[in-house]
Amino acid sequence: MDGAVGADPVGLLKTLVNRALAFLKTSEFVACIRDCDAALSVDPVYSKALFRRATARAKIEDWVGVAADAAVLQALATRDAAALQVCV
Repeated sequence: MDGAVGADPVGLLKTLVNRALAFLKTSEFVACIRDCDAALSVDPVYSKALFRRATARAKIEDWVGVAADAAVLQALATRDAAALQVCV
């Protein structure tokens, strides 16, 4: 998939995160984490990838990883809430 990054990064992100969801649903948690890691290497604040990776990490009891992903998600939510306040 490396060649697709330059051509269509949004399509690559969607493909990786959708496949990560399939891995999550079939209890292939390490594969899910791998695809989320790949998506996050393209977009480090892609919330779907962070959420799915945190979910997979919880399934394998990687609580440090879950906490790290949750912290980033919380920071993104706070940033987005602040941006909405500016717009109102």
